[in-house]
Amino acid sequence: MTQQTEKSKAILSKKETLEKAAIQMKKEFVGIDSIIDNVISSISSWYLFPEIQTKPVIINLWGLTGVGKSSMIKRLAELIDFNNKYYRFDLGSKRDKFWEVKGMLEDIYQRENGYPIILGFDEFQHAKTIDEDQKEIISTEHRIIWDVLDSGKFSISKNFTVIDRIHALREKLKYVLLTGVKVENGLVTKARERFIDLLDIRWRWHRDKDNMKVYDFDDLLFVDPDQYSYIFELTETLFKSEYEVRDYMVKLSGDETIDFLSEVITIGLTPKTVDCSKALIFVMGNIDEAFWMSNDFNPDVNADEFHEQSLKINIPDIKRALRRRFRNEQIARLGNIHFIYPSFSEKSFFSLIEIELNKLSKEYKTNFGIDVTFSDEVKKLIYKEGVFPTQGTRPLFTTINYLICSKIGIVYYETQVNVPETECVEFSAVDGHLLINFKKDSKTIQIIKEKVELSLDKLRKNRKDDLQAITAVHEAGHAVLAIALLNTLPEYAYSVTADSESQGFVYTKRKLRYTSKKDIKNRIAVQLGGLVAEKIIFGEENITTGAESDIFNATSFAAEMIKSSGMGSVLGAVSVKSVNTNNYLHDDSLNLNTEILGIINEAKALAEKTLNEEIMLLTKISEHLANNPIIKKEQLKALMLEFGSKIDRNKVLNEKNDEFYRSLLKKRKDSLVKGDSGQIELLLPGYTLNQDKTTTGFSEPSN
Repeated sequence: MTQQTEKSKAILSKKETLEKAAIQMKKEFVGIDSIIDNVISSISSWYLFPEIQTKPVIINLWGLTGVGKSSMIKRLAELIDFNNKYYRFDLGSKRDKFWEVKGMLEDIYQRENGYPIILGFDEFQHAKTIDEDQKEIISTEHRIIWDVLDSGKFSISKNFTVIDRIHALREKLKYVLLTGVKVENGLVTKARERFIDLLDIRWRWHRDKDNMKVYDFDDLLFVDPDQYSYIFELTETLFKSEYEVRDYMVKLSGDETIDFLSEVITIGLTPKTVDCSKALIFVMGNIDEAFWMSNDFNPDVNADEFHEQSLKINIPDIKRALRRRFRNEQIARLGNIHFIYPSFSEKSFFSLIEIELNKLSKEYKTNFGIDVTFSDEVKKLIYKEGVFPTQGTRPLFTTINYLICSKIGIVYYETQVNVPETECVEFSAVDGHLLINFKKDSKTIQIIKEKVELSLDKLRKNRKDDLQAITAVHEAGHAVLAIALLNTLPEYAYSVTADSESQGFVYTKRKLRYTSKKDIKNRIAVQLGGLVAEKIIFGEENITTGAESDIFNATSFAAEMIKSSGMGSVLGAVSVKSVNTNNYLHDDSLNLNTEILGIINEAKALAEKTLNEEIMLLTKISEHLANNPIIKKEQLKALMLEFGSKIDRNKVLNEKNDEFYRSLLKKRKDSLVKGDSGQIELLLPGYTLNQDKTTTGFSEPSN
């Protein structure tokens, strides 16, 4: 077989390994098939042809916590036989990160220098070099990481303390040789008393009863064995261990020892380069600035909603978010391979539950020979109690451990002591209880009913008390104004929720891509809708606290529109006076606060007017939420169609209502004269509106 044929076979074998790895990972990790395919595709050249690589391959993985970034890469390393060549660095660790990273990378110098390896920089967001005020963080802590990301190479700093120690040893030994000390095969053979005295080796002599020195000459080594570790530290490229250092030195004469120590010092002073240029580097992290939902711990928001929103996050979003933490040239070093993990959908969470329960069933069958099954009710219970959509798998796994794994001891005891004839154990759930059914020949022979403490389920209980009534009216106000002023049907509204930070909430899927001047008051009115609804239904003297975040958001939005977005009387960027705002206008005499307060009051008046016009719809939604913890989109739609007063139903139901500015542009176009070129002349010189029916949009002439 020729060398070329052997190489081809090796490449084909590696390609098959990659394909099998992809198949296996798709079985073990749910909801990220496209991520797996992209990663496998991106590493194929590195894996198949590492010899042609001159710089590290850098792959960036971004996603919410618990979506499988770290575990997937660890599993990948195992499946392609790089388990012992995978080095993971936790940059979020509280330990001294610089020394941890530096020490592990220097270890690579001894073991894998210049060879293909996998490096994983996890929790990368903590390696930030810019603080919240966009000021550079002065720190050398992670500089070594940026060197590796750039060229894959960095120099190991010299250990001058050790070098100085060896230098001092050499000078002492040079001196004792000048006094007549002789050395053969590493042992002092002549003038041994002088050697012991000059080096002050006190344990090599003692005084007898006549106060005379008595020397111990057994195996009098020229170089103390305590020095071997320091010599080895500087000569690790020459020797595999301290024992090899000893074996070498016991063959030397005195002059040869001096020459060797001089060589050790030279080696120590020579910079050492760690070469990771053939490395595959995974950068893993969670950039909150891109994953806006990461701080929302509400377990009642549908996982599919977060999943859908996370799919819209793109590479420009990631790079913009990275600019909040890193310098531009550092972002450039990360390269352009960025894979974005979506948050888990409801289907993905149920698949995870299925996988974990199947693992438990398999383990029990293997160890005890008994089948264990789980009903759909159990799986739904685990989902309701264990899923926080933005927190990934970790809360889910702990819930499975609490609800199921903690009961395995009971199952084992019963099958060994009370019902040893059991062939199958089925877990089911009903009314807050876990039922463990022991079966033989498909017939139940024993049932154990275990009450389980369901913390989230308790928080979701329909209370029908004053607090729920207040929340119902408050959230109904937001919902009605979203329908009437933003032409948007909310997906659902809650008056009882397991979220510890709110009593209720309204969730609207439609995200406004832009804000026009005419929309400002409408949006602020919606934000103030809860407070205004309380006033209308309960009376002003009975309104309650709880609208703090609504008021803050309304004020912040109004201030941004007036001070930053050119929507007020002053066309300019306005900020408080400080050393960092020299390029801003300062609100000394502009009276912008009065302007901001004015638009907030106008929005409040609009909210009152609209809710009074839609008082029947407001009351009906409030009544439903006062008696039920949730109202869904279809129910809101039905109530709107029946009780809406002045609501434009067509606009609300036409969720693609996104042609306003195109229609204005068309009207403007139609008012202009058609030129000989077949193109419409616009007011913007140098630009044309292409009228070809197959294309739309602005195009720049080619000159």
